[in-house]
Amino acid sequence: MEKRRLLKPSFLIAGLVGAVQSTGRAFQSIRRAVQSTGRAFQSIRRAVQSTGRAFQSIRRVVQSTGRALQSMKRAVQSTGSALQSMKRAVQSTGSALQSMRRAVQSTRVASQPITIKTV
Repeated sequence: MEKRRLLKPSFLIAGLVGAVQSTGRAFQSIRRAVQSTGRAFQSIRRAVQSTGRAFQSIRRVVQSTGRALQSMKRAVQSTGSALQSMKRAVQSTGSALQSMRRAVQSTRVASQPITIKTV
């Protein structure tokens, strides 16, 4: 018959204590890993928020640029209208100068002495 060797209770308790301590260390490692994962998700959330703010800034710049281009377009149109008005004014001045020239010529003709020839 084979003799079975029984472990002393102190060995059993020591093994049980070691197993509990190992389990505790494993849970601590898991807790640290979960905390690290949480911090990583916080970093990702902040990065996404920063990206959103950057896109908002870009959108505002694009809108401002659009408004500036609209203002420039209106300014160019106003300048075109002003140039058209100037063109009409120059044409009117030219017409007035033509009328004055004809009037001066008529005055010269009228101021020449009239000679009547009798036969």
